[in-house]
Amino acid sequence: RTTQMPSTMQAMRTTFDTVGELLGYDLNRTTISANDSLDVTLYWRGISSSIEKDYRVFAQLVAADNRLIAQSDIAPANGRRPTRSWVSGEIIADRHSLNLSDKNYQGDATLIVGLYDPETLARVSIQGRGDFILLPARVRVAK
Repeated sequence: RTTQMPSTMQAMRTTFDTVGELLGYDLNRTTISANDSLDVTLYWRGISSSIEKDYRVFAQLVAADNRLIAQSDIAPANGRRPTRSWVSGEIIADRHSLNLSDKNYQGDATLIVGLYDPETLARVSIQGRGDFILLPARVRVAK
């Protein structure tokens, strides 16, 4: 467990209800081709030591026409840090690899991130701002 912020992180702050706070992210690249993986590491901070459910994280790459072209849906830290284990104030590094499902797509894409209950599929709300966050990074899909 750590409470130290990573120095390479692209900072942002978004609170997901009473589960956690998304502090920022890192990308391994901003241009990908059909055979590349886009790796995004999300940095969460626990805000409660009494989370009742193990939520999953979704990270999705969305094309300019709003089509889903890549996604990752897994428990935080590839299942090693379920949300019930989060402690208030700790930082959780959560890496996701996204592979293109549409190998023919070319153009700009955006990344969205959120949390959901895998039993009900209900998403965790962001205080007053919907149920996912658009990361402020543009990804270019090229041949």
